[in-house]
Amino acid sequence: MMRLLLAIALLCPLAALAETALERYEAEDYKGAARLGLRELADAPKGAKTDELRLAVANSLAWTGQYDLAIPQYKALFGTRYDTDARIGLANVLRWNGQADLADPYYREVLARDPNNAEAKLGRELGGRDLRPAVTVRGGHTSDNQGVSLNEFGLSYRRWTEDLKGRWEIGALTGQMDSPQGDFSPKGVQGSLWLPQAPFAPKVEAFVYDNGISGARLFGAAQVEPIRDKLRIRVARVDWGRLAFSGAATRDGLTAGMLGIFGATSTPLGDVRARLDAYDISDDNRVLDGEASIKPAWQPLPAQVKWITGVTGRYADREDPRYWSPHPAYGVAFLGIERGWYLDRLDLTASARRSFTFTETAGDGWSVGLSGKYWIARALAIGVDAWMVNAPRPTPYAMRQVGAFVQQLW
Repeated sequence: MMRLLLAIALLCPLAALAETALERYEAEDYKGAARLGLRELADAPKGAKTDELRLAVANSLAWTGQYDLAIPQYKALFGTRYDTDARIGLANVLRWNGQADLADPYYREVLARDPNNAEAKLGRELGGRDLRPAVTVRGGHTSDNQGVSLNEFGLSYRRWTEDLKGRWEIGALTGQMDSPQGDFSPKGVQGSLWLPQAPFAPKVEAFVYDNGISGARLFGAAQVEPIRDKLRIRVARVDWGRLAFSGAATRDGLTAGMLGIFGATSTPLGDVRARLDAYDISDDNRVLDGEASIKPAWQPLPAQVKWITGVTGRYADREDPRYWSPHPAYGVAFLGIERGWYLDRLDLTASARRSFTFTETAGDGWSVGLSGKYWIARALAIGVDAWMVNAPRPTPYAMRQVGAFVQQLW
């Protein structure tokens, strides 16, 4: 009996290794199918059987979030008997990656040949949620343990050009900010224009904002993406009191110039993201704020819970009691988990982090967040965003925000 068990133990791993990518795909082991399939494709000859394998690999990569690797596999199937499946698969990947403007033409190509294709019709309808004109009404409350609170109400209108090469948005907001340094009634109007398919995907924003004490002032931003969604550079002029959530900085009318860079890439070790923002404040202080994180490729947690880790830091030329300006630098390492639920009518994400200090200006902390959007009708959605942060600096500091919105498509 012991010999039999030993033989089974030795043979099971070998049997698993002998399985093909298509067998793993049929067993709904999409991670295994993607891993094995990429190896098999490297040596596979051209032909119908290889095309079948390539579609299984492309789907497996897409369904496990490996979008960058899935895209060329789908494109390699154009002109084959799997052309329709490949175009729908590619469109879905682009839509899931937040690029509904690039996905829509592929859906339309399929529907031009097959007007009753259910997958293409559904994909285009879901993508239209990001592409159709929309009015959004939003309200929110933010507060901290320093006695600062902000209630804000906003209204915005978004519209894409007919060719989906540009998107513009206008909006207005009003609110009430209470703080130990005074009470203020901020209000403003804003507008933006984004050309995502132009070289460098330029975006410009303008914001006329009155913080309730300094009068109306003009703020704005310009942004380019040398690699869309992968590398972003942004310059801006901002209201520092609003950004720093500080009654004292609001009272003194502080502003700041900002230069920010964001990057994201997929590596064999996992998905890496990093940002660094530099602020030149009108009181001649300078603040650097940044974060780097990785979502490892190795994800052993059950129920599709993902884990991430990284570091967060902040540094100021000098400490100023009016706003968070750590000197020496603030730094924490964090370990977090997140889970997303993405259904036809519901998008919901939840996250939690635990941070551990490695500098004298920080303390161990934690944060939790929840974001969701539910479509109660084909053109009407409601949503909520909420988070809480406990982040000693090193004295106790806690902040919380809850917001809700209604969006109507046209």
